Formats: sequence, C-alpha cells, structure tokens
Amino acid sequence: MSARRAFFQSMPAAMPERVHEYRNHHLDSTHWDHFRSRDGDIVVTTAYKAGTTWT
Repeated sequence: MSARRAFFQSMPAAMPERVHEYRNHHLDSTHWDHFRSRDGDIVVTTAYKAGTTWT
C-alpha cells in the first residue's frame, strides 16, 4: 500500500465535530454549517486578518 493511500485511509470519514463557534465582526464560523464536502475537496484556511495574500 502506498504511503498516500495509507494517509487518506487513516483520515476520518465524517467532518470534525465543532468545538467552538466564532461570531464577531471579522468572521462567522456558522457559514460552514451547510457545507457538504466531496471526495477530493481540499480546504485551505488561515487565521483571519493574518495578511494572507493569494497570488
């Protein structure tokens, strides 16, 4: 078995359980409530107001 396949098989099948809910003038974590992932989806996230630039 390849290392890549072993890595993905070790990941949980369900979305992680929410531990905190963040709602303020910078963000609202409830936007993810109705998100449905698909096979192959990749979520890239950074801390809000972190100065991240996409180029």
